[in-house]
Amino acid sequence: MEIDLDDVEVISTSFLGELILHLVNIGSIEKVVFKCSTSILEDKLARISGIRNTKINYQFNSGRCKVITPKPFEPLKASFVNTKSVLVH
Repeated sequence: MEIDLDDVEVISTSFLGELILHLVNIGSIEKVVFKCSTSILEDKLARISGIRNTKINYQFNSGRCKVITPKPFEPLKASFVNTKSVLVH
């Protein structure tokens, strides 16, 4: 089965992550190929592959079907910036 993301303008990483988790849970992730033509979508799939620790098949720019290289999962770190300015007279 193919999931064609070529004409999708915006898709959230969380939506893709949940879709992939569902496909993993029902044992169908190996049967799916994600088609994409932007490196942004390829990057999202790579991050999800790393987070979910699963293989994701994809086809980039109508090329050959490949397994995406997972990116290591690194949780975001909170950073705080003091936005108050102190006026000195």
